[in-house]
Amino acid sequence: MIATRDTDWLAEHGLELCEKYPNKWVAVHDRRVIAAGDTLAEAAEQALKLRPQRDFILEQINLDVDLPSNFGLRTHQWDLSPDCGLLATARTTW
Repeated sequence: MIATRDTDWLAEHGLELCEKYPNKWVAVHDRRVIAAGDTLAEAAEQALKLRPQRDFILEQINLDVDLPSNFGLRTHQWDLSPDCGLLATARTTW
């Protein structure tokens, strides 16, 4: 499943992503960042232009949380509903 691979990829590259996308929302598909923005809506809008089939995940790269030094990523997974836009599936990984 792509979402699981992408979530694993995010966890593995958390520190790198914190350096490149501090306090941004990123859209990930097939283990790469396809869009980034200051807000969830901005990242989603950019990603939808590239992946209208909505097969990506959105994650917030958040530097403002107290996490262990070897983990720099707070993740929230969002699913995009074709009917009503964004549906939060609120999954936080520590």
